[in-house]
Amino acid sequence: MTLLPKCTAWDGYAILKMRLLENSDIKVELIELSGNLISKEFFPNQIGDFKHIINTELLKSGIYIVKIQNNTKTYSDKLIVIK
Repeated sequence: MTLLPKCTAWDGYAILKMRLLENSDIKVELIELSGNLISKEFFPNQIGDFKHIINTELLKSGIYIVKIQNNTKTYSDKLIVIK
């Protein structure tokens, strides 16, 4: 899993990229460090190069966790938003 950029000071978005070797249902969650769920999205039947754009324009400055689940694994990465 790749999350670009780590810091979204100017762009207003972050790009999540994954390479899926088999058909997977993908769930993407954006969570504040306090544990509050900001957003949850579901993408069924994904395979190959998966790309998802996370809009950070409405987020406050802070550190967030991006949690990605497929059929068998859970991944997470830190997203820092600076305004």
